[in-house]
Amino acid sequence: MKNSEIIQLYATYEKEWEYRDSSFWNIYFKILFMEITINLVPFLYKEYCEDVVPLVLFPIVGIILNFVFLYILLAVNSRYVAIGKALRRINDMLEKQYRREVVPGIFNRRLLYFVIYVSFALMIILSVYILIILLK
Repeated sequence: MKNSEIIQLYATYEKEWEYRDSSFWNIYFKILFMEITINLVPFLYKEYCEDVVPLVLFPIVGIILNFVFLYILLAVNSRYVAIGKALRRINDMLEKQYRREVVPGIFNRRLLYFVIYVSFALMIILSVYILIILLK
């Protein structure tokens, strides 16, 4: 491949990486907001919900959804990391003068795994804590 073709390919993959980055954070914050809302409904709308639905149901649903969301976020993150690996390979294909200087590990976002698992654990703890409060 010519350098111009490789640079064009790199630009395409970089746009995909940027899309995956913004997509991940968009999904992450929507899920986080939904988890917190589901867990706080028994306290915010107690007088409206108490007669219709048992309040204990909300943290239980929150725990179940948390596992579903963990799977979704891990799948999104694996695509994100795959694009980063492809970017590194494409960058290595270029001649030295055309290579982009990249901070080591910038496309290998293992920190996101930490963010995913920590937020998962915190939401589980919050759901269990609210469940204990409601069962008293």
